[in-house]
Amino acid sequence: MRFLLLCFLVGFTLARVASAAPEPATAAATERTAIITTADAPLTLEAAIASALANNFTIAATRFDPQIARARQVSAAGAFDPVLSANLTRSDTRLEPFNPLSGLHAPLYVEKSDTLSVTLGGKLPFGLQYALVGQTENYRDTDSDSLLQDKYSSFAGIRLTQPLLRGFGFGANLAGVRLARAQRNISRATYQQAVTDTITRTIAAYNNLYYAQQAYENAVRSRQLADNLLAENRRRVEVGSISPADVTIAAARVARIESGVIQSEQGLREARNYLLTLISVDKPATAEQPLFIAPPAVLPAPTLDRTADLDRAYQRRPDFRQALENIRRAQADLADSRSAALPQVDLVGSYGYSGSGRTFDEAYRHARQKDTPAWSAGAVVNLPLPLREGRGRVRASKLTLAQARTELARLEQQIAVEVANAASQIDATARRVESARRARQLADQSLVAEQKRLQVGQSDTFTVLQFQELLSAAEQGEYRTIADYNIALADYDRAIGETLGRHAVTLEE
Repeated sequence: MRFLLLCFLVGFTLARVASAAPEPATAAATERTAIITTADAPLTLEAAIASALANNFTIAATRFDPQIARARQVSAAGAFDPVLSANLTRSDTRLEPFNPLSGLHAPLYVEKSDTLSVTLGGKLPFGLQYALVGQTENYRDTDSDSLLQDKYSSFAGIRLTQPLLRGFGFGANLAGVRLARAQRNISRATYQQAVTDTITRTIAAYNNLYYAQQAYENAVRSRQLADNLLAENRRRVEVGSISPADVTIAAARVARIESGVIQSEQGLREARNYLLTLISVDKPATAEQPLFIAPPAVLPAPTLDRTADLDRAYQRRPDFRQALENIRRAQADLADSRSAALPQVDLVGSYGYSGSGRTFDEAYRHARQKDTPAWSAGAVVNLPLPLREGRGRVRASKLTLAQARTELARLEQQIAVEVANAASQIDATARRVESARRARQLADQSLVAEQKRLQVGQSDTFTVLQFQELLSAAEQGEYRTIADYNIALADYDRAIGETLGRHAVTLEE
């Protein structure tokens, strides 16, 4: 009894340890709501990210994977739970032999038995199978007086089976639990990757929409400047200060800018629809829905430590953790395959006490007195020939493990390149922002100076139009570089696995 209790406690503890996994941080699920914005209450970037996480169907579907994997991990750990079983059987045999020589039937022979057995048993993580057995049987048959006589027998003891080759050790018996745990971690990494990608795409879409809005407003403003210049030229033609050719040049400018306004309007519509697709529950997103967004903040360029950030990427990136779990899963499968390829050699044995008597109480009392110990010992050998199934499975598992390690090495190289490229992109776009800002300021000053020269007759319409185009291009270039800079920051966070921490997003499972 003490040994059985010890086996049970050890098995239960090891099974709990094998199935244990750190619980993820939880976050309250955001209810799906429609996106309503006004000019006084525009949509902010963080609000857009929160809405995208709440309304994204990919995330909603992927969120189930860790829950499913967790349930399967619990199921796999249940292989080490003890099982209580009971068996009750009754048999009744009647024989009336016929003698063909005499042509007579022998006296009727009746044989009856009732058997009740109760077993509490299970398996330990190193392969030992145990069972605490209690059994009683009432066997009755007819004697010389054709009377049924009760003959009770009882047995109480323990039965053990210990594999020596196939099914021996923690690697073989915990393979199912380890595979389920690896799959759970892979599912969580996939879920985290989906959230990270959604946040990164939302940041890019938000900044691209802001650029599209500014580009459209810039085009409208350029058209207004061209219209004003055209009106001014017509007035000056009337007073004879310039030639009618200047009016024609200004009119051509207005027509060309109008084409740019139409293109900018279409680009704005497409950028708005894409962002609405990410953050809205509408199917499809309404193109006419007004969407006001706040200007994205232009953060100062961060101080980057590429060596430390690369180490952080290897620790936090979900795709790298998934590659590590693929290796662990392949290792668990290889251990199970090696065990399954071995011959079966099991030691079996039992020990207990038996009792017998005319009544159940008498048989039970004899068993409790431990006067009649009963034991058995033996071995079971099963050798499959020629072991092709086992060898093939081991070979496939080794190749799968080698493939997983190769994939990890490829991913390490890819992450190093991505981190380096993302860091260089931040540096380049930060310098582009400063350069574009200076170019826009100088273009604005140049246009003002040239317009003053035109008013005093020291310049012409064609030159003013050129300066207007330079200002328009400089303004659009500044908006574009700001958007690219913010997108580069988001890409760098994604490259080093910092996206969730940057936006204070916790995952629920």
